[in-house]
Amino acid sequence: MCGLLEVSRSGFYKWRKSRDGGPSPSRQRRAELDAKVADFHKASDGVYGAPRILADLRAAGQRVSRKTVAASLRRQGLAGISPRRFAPATTVVDLDAPVPKDLVRRRFDTGEPDRVWTSDLLCRRRHKKSYADVRIMPMRPQECLLMKRFTLEMSA
Repeated sequence: MCGLLEVSRSGFYKWRKSRDGGPSPSRQRRAELDAKVADFHKASDGVYGAPRILADLRAAGQRVSRKTVAASLRRQGLAGISPRRFAPATTVVDLDAPVPKDLVRRRFDTGEPDRVWTSDLLCRRRHKKSYADVRIMPMRPQECLLMKRFTLEMSA
């Protein structure tokens, strides 16, 4: 029969033993761990991820690694909630401020050189210092070779 199914005799008997013998000890431990991980995740209202659940499991006396907890969460389709990174507002809108006049009437390409210029301001932090990069350039694309760039160091 093994020749007909093109399987080895030892492979067939190993398969039959695993089928009839019930779950292996590692599968039983994995199922118990999955249940505990799901309980801790549910107790945290779905907030905790692998690091916090790992700390709870270790406090309960369970010896387990972080990667095992993360794999359990993935198997069950669970995930923790990560807080968003803080992004400071770069522009504070003052609704009472007067709106500046549009002197070029949104016509940036007037057909004449050196009539309309624009600037770009980029604020960044590097090496615990704040910098502002200011680029001043003409609006006509063919003249963008003439571009000045200033780097201003600001006190933080």
